[in-house]
Order: sequence, then C-alpha cells, then structure tokens
Amino acid sequence: MASNGIVYFAPVPFSSYWQRPHYMMHYLLKRGHVTRVLWIDPYPTRLPRLSDLSVDFSSSADVSEPVDGISVLRPRALPLEPLTSINWLNYFLWRGTWREIQIALADESCCIGVGRPSILAAQAIKFAAQRGKSFLDIMDDFSEFYSGLSAKSMRQRELELIDVVDRVYVSAESLGHRVSQRQRQPVLLPNAYQMDRVKDLTSIERNHAVIGYVGTIADWFDWDIVCEMARAMPDKRVKIIGPLRTSIPNDLPNNVELHPECSLTQAIVETSRFGVGIIPFRRNKLTSSVDPIKFYEMRGLGVPIWSTAFGTMTERILNGEAYHMEPGSDWRGLFQKTIATGLTGKSLADFRKENDWDCRFGALDDFFLDLAD
Repeated sequence: MASNGIVYFAPVPFSSYWQRPHYMMHYLLKRGHVTRVLWIDPYPTRLPRLSDLSVDFSSSADVSEPVDGISVLRPRALPLEPLTSINWLNYFLWRGTWREIQIALADESCCIGVGRPSILAAQAIKFAAQRGKSFLDIMDDFSEFYSGLSAKSMRQRELELIDVVDRVYVSAESLGHRVSQRQRQPVLLPNAYQMDRVKDLTSIERNHAVIGYVGTIADWFDWDIVCEMARAMPDKRVKIIGPLRTSIPNDLPNNVELHPECSLTQAIVETSRFGVGIIPFRRNKLTSSVDPIKFYEMRGLGVPIWSTAFGTMTERILNGEAYHMEPGSDWRGLFQKTIATGLTGKSLADFRKENDWDCRFGALDDFFLDLAD
C-alpha cells in the first residue's frame, strides 16, 4: 500500500518555475507512491541583509502550475532563525502551519521530505520519530547562499538532519562529502529535465547570430566573461533573459540585450532559437556543487553549450558535452567550431530518454516501496 501522504519542506515556493522539487512531488503522485502532498513553502532561514532593500525580488510572470493532490502552506516567519534565543517568535507565527502539519502526520503512513533544512522541518521529523520515514534531498549547498551566523546556522541544521533522516539524496557528488563524513551513504540523484516540453521544438530554426542565456542573473553570474565575449564578437547579439538579482556592469557592451523574466513556455522557445547557449557562472564554493538544469534543457533542445568550468559542468566540458568558455578564449574560432554542432537524431533521442525526470526519479522507488511493506 502506498504512503497516504508526504509533508514536504520545499527549497523553493510552489508558485515558482517548476524545478527539481516540483517534478519530484509530481512523480511521487503519478507513480502512486503518495496520494497527497502537503507542500511547505520556504520561509526566511537567515538574518536580513541590507541588500534586500535594494534588490527587486518580484516576478511579473505567472509561472504557477497547480497540481491535483498538492496542497500548499506558506508559513509566516521573521528572519530570526539563526538567533535561537528569540526564534520563539516564529513558533508563535507557525501555530496554524504546525496544526496542519500535525494533522497530516497523525497518519502513521505519512512520510517527510526535506528539500531545505530548517527548524520547522527538524521539528516535524522529531514529532514523527519512530512512526514514519523521512528523507533529505540536497540539491544545493544552501549555506553558501548565506554568510556569517546565517551560514553557520544553515550548516548546523543540515548536519542535524543528515543524522536523523532515513535517507539522503544529493544532486551532485560534491554535495555528498559531508554526508559521508557523518557516516552516512548518500544516494546520487542528478538533475534532469521534463523532456516532453522540448521534443517538438527542435524543428525551430536556430538564429546563429544570437548567443543566449535564460535564467536568474544573480551574484554567481560572471559578467566579466560575458562582456569579454560580447566585445570580441560585436556582430553577435548576446541575449540575457531572466530576473535580475544583482547589479549590472556600467560598461555593458551595446550588443548585450537584457530582457525580463518570461513564461516558462516562452523561455523554452527562446532557448531553442539560440545559436549557442551559455552558462556563465563564477567558480566559487556555491557553484562548485551545482548541477545546472539549464544544461539538460539546452542539450535536450539540441543547442550547443558554452560553459565556465564549475560544478558538474567541469566534467561535462572534459567529456565533450559542452565547450569551455574562459578568459582569453579565441571567441570567433570557438563560435565557428561550435555553431555546426548540437545533438541530433538518435544521440538526441537517447539523451532525452536518459535524462528525463521520470527516468531520474526511478531512484526513489525503492524508498517508497519499503514504506508500503
């Protein structure tokens, strides 16, 4: 018998673009592993920053996709979690959310999934101890999004959860190191893509005059290399599409175009038209553990990829699945070499089959089959 439900502490809001957490919960419902999902939206798990006052975090695009069987809770919380001495204020704000969680966990077949460590998630696992199974899915090094006390608090919260959950999944091997240090064996579950979104778009003609990126532009975005590339090829359009979460250079080349966030459907169409798709991320502790979904999307569309050597992209560059963009590159030579490439035919079909979310999440089946025994 399937678990009646799952309480899932998500790393991203349900109303955001569908990402790994959305597809994971959808897969569990579709496969009949659970009959309902209580999705807990993330709340602030760091202290406030002055920069929060100057960055526009709004989204103009309607990106939500309701799913039968998924109920969403949005906990109210103050940015106090690292300050345990006064975090009791959040317990007061969580009263309604906590009642809903307790009701769900009253069913002993209900399990718990954690996509981002938090005090509320730890509290739920403690409440359900000895009665239900739990897992932690680490898709990013969340502590690296923070600094100071906030980063220390997030690292400690993650380690505490690693010690008590029944299973730990990681999206990249580098994320599994500290899991192994706690004498736990993580399960590698890389990212993927919903390939049926792209299967009918490879007939769209690529515009070889356009080099493009679709996604969030934040601190990890390497403006230096993008500007160098743009200046080296002034006859090419460099099209950057997505929400801006950081400042832009004052001397941005004229051929770099900034476009606002768009719908997911339009984003896929835009990407399919790129002559070359780029993933220009800085190399730092945060990106060292990133397995970018953009890679799966662009390769699934047959679009050739340029990427800096960060996270899982380092190995993909070595394997010939992407071209290395680095300072001092022969940009025109690289462009001519790249433009005629891209997956087609059987190679493209095989890639889509092997890197679809449904294929990837088959690694979850044994965990939920054990629940049914």
